[in-house]
Amino acid sequence: MRINELTDADGRDFTRGRIDAILSRVGSTDETELQRLRDAAAGAAATVAALETELSGDDAREQLTSRLLLVGKDMTAYADRLELEHSQGSVRLDLARLTVVTDTERGPIRLERIGSAANWIGYHLATHLALHRYFTHQDRPVPRFLILDQPTQAHYPSEVSLQSGIPEDDTDRGAVLRMFKLLHDVVAELAPDFQIIVCDHANLPDTWFRESVVHNWRDGTKLIPLTWLS
Repeated sequence: MRINELTDADGRDFTRGRIDAILSRVGSTDETELQRLRDAAAGAAATVAALETELSGDDAREQLTSRLLLVGKDMTAYADRLELEHSQGSVRLDLARLTVVTDTERGPIRLERIGSAANWIGYHLATHLALHRYFTHQDRPVPRFLILDQPTQAHYPSEVSLQSGIPEDDTDRGAVLRMFKLLHDVVAELAPDFQIIVCDHANLPDTWFRESVVHNWRDGTKLIPLTWLS
């Protein structure tokens, strides 16, 4: 029994010695240092709370809705300038169905229910321009150009129109003019941060249109020179 008691006492002394040795190496901390640590902890907690708020599902939906409303405002204005069907109300982008919707007094009308190729092309054009305008103004990492291939094809029903570049029908001429004037005005507004490249049959006599033409592939002049084929 005596041996065991000495062993227990020795164990206690050893443990006490280890504790003393560790405490002797720990520097003393004053109240100023403790307050600094408390402030750092509080700052870190505030940062975590702010990040959690930004990741909130409700806040994300609200942010998305706010931005879609801005885009929809431009879509409505562009659709109105193009004189598209059902553009008198409001036009918006439905991300759930990935389509364009016009809100009318009789209820929402999705793009698939709006007839004619001219309307489909017009609403797609209005959507592209509205999105690019938003991305450009917000300096988002989106390519700053838009390439359109024959956006006026619905307005050139005959071969004569294709050759001349001027639609025969007054209604078609007006639609083509409105389309290119809208493209021209959007580029002028966003210049030099946005560019639109259009390949089309249109050959309008207006000065602003002529000044915007870079290449006119007519009367034997083609994208691929004939000499390359010989």
